[in-house]
Amino acid sequence: MVTNLMFMKFNDKSPENLALAKNTILSMKGNIEPLIDVRVKEDLHHGGQSYDFAVFTEFASEADFQAYIVHPLHAEVGKKITDMCESIVMVFYED
Repeated sequence: MVTNLMFMKFNDKSPENLALAKNTILSMKGNIEPLIDVRVKEDLHHGGQSYDFAVFTEFASEADFQAYIVHPLHAEVGKKITDMCESIVMVFYED
């Protein structure tokens, strides 16, 4: 099992914008075959150094992750989310 963990800091931190972002990310669940799971966790603190979301995507293998990266729905969601973010950092790891 491999996981891609992303931390996202949004330009607009309004509840409406964060809900839109969360729903956009979760729209991939069940719609991209190599994607086993996607979870979005919102930061409770919202401090100056905090990131707003932690997003976990899980795959059976690195090859499945590579297939996910080029999937058209992922590209569409990725573009929308990237445009909404001030910063995104990632960690890709194997369990």
